[in-house]
Amino acid sequence: MGLPKTFMGLDCQKSLDKILKQKEVDSKPRAVVQQLFDKAKYIYVPSIDLYVSKEIEYKNNNWVNCHKLLSQNNQRMLTLSDFIEFLKYCKTDYPKIYNSVIDITDNIGRCEWLDAYFSNESKTFIYDLDAEGKSFSKGNDNQVKLKINYNHVFDSKGDLVPANSELINDDTSMEDFSISIKSYISKNYTSQGLPTSSVKQGSMNYSHPSLDCSPIFIVRGSLALSCNIKPNCAHKSRGVRPCFRLKAK
Repeated sequence: MGLPKTFMGLDCQKSLDKILKQKEVDSKPRAVVQQLFDKAKYIYVPSIDLYVSKEIEYKNNNWVNCHKLLSQNNQRMLTLSDFIEFLKYCKTDYPKIYNSVIDITDNIGRCEWLDAYFSNESKTFIYDLDAEGKSFSKGNDNQVKLKINYNHVFDSKGDLVPANSELINDDTSMEDFSISIKSYISKNYTSQGLPTSSVKQGSMNYSHPSLDCSPIFIVRGSLALSCNIKPNCAHKSRGVRPCFRLKAK
């Protein structure tokens, strides 16, 4: 039985075409929906195929809430490796932006969360919010070697879960000391974006990865990469640098 030409005065073929066209639009990946955005607010970093915000947004939010706000706007959080690529690209192509990111003279504290969570080897983490809005994790607490979890996304249940979860690279520096940001972003970082044991000393404070913590880049009178910050800690100076990919991979 074929499609009737009309039904209750409506052209059936035109109505069907309209429905199919709408379905095609709705089925497009979320990453492609970033068609209208202010390019002046972003820098495109070719090596990671991401548009990265020039500014820190969503301040006064903890790590989990930042992920939630980013997801609501089809954005994501920079991983440690993404942040390095952003800094390297800005240093060569956008030196003014690079200098503004690491500027310690403006007396304005700036902190930006980075997408990583350090757990132990035997723990499977699901990040959620309790009734008071504090983040917590579900799982057992057998202490083993640290893992790094990153590229977090919300699953169908609304839980924030990592797309990548692996043991921390053996060459990761697990000492707290002041490192050179130039040495760090030039070549002395692991595939996971953490400083290696061969990174040179300098003026940027570095706190090594700690259990149940997330990394944050701090500019407050000096530079700091602190990998020992509890993800449920919010502060008026803490936010995130949104990024997104314009086309789906």
